[in-house]
Amino acid sequence: MSITEARKELASDLEGSGYLVFAQPKENMPVPCIVLVPGQPYVEFPMLSINRLDLSFKCTLMVAMIDNEASIANLETLMSKFLDALPAGVQIGSFSQPGLVQNGPVDCLSTDITLTITTTKE
Repeated sequence: MSITEARKELASDLEGSGYLVFAQPKENMPVPCIVLVPGQPYVEFPMLSINRLDLSFKCTLMVAMIDNEASIANLETLMSKFLDALPAGVQIGSFSQPGLVQNGPVDCLSTDITLTITTTKE
């Protein structure tokens, strides 16, 4: 599977959360949503194999910043549904502390988590 196909397949799997999922950032993304961004490192070759790839993605989960209580509750719901939608075999990191981000003209509350998937190179 190509890197692009793996990224799009992961985004498709995450759509099972019931939220909008973007396989790459867009200029203005309706919230609540999940956004995949290449991680650091993006592509690794486990055990010096050029046929297997470990792909890392930073997933940003965003909700509208309404007020503190409602926004935190909405973000926690999104986090739970995100975890439920993860496909088998995905390695997950930890959610970052929620923070305020600008998404187009809208203030959002967001958290990041790193996911790593292993795929076979075509």
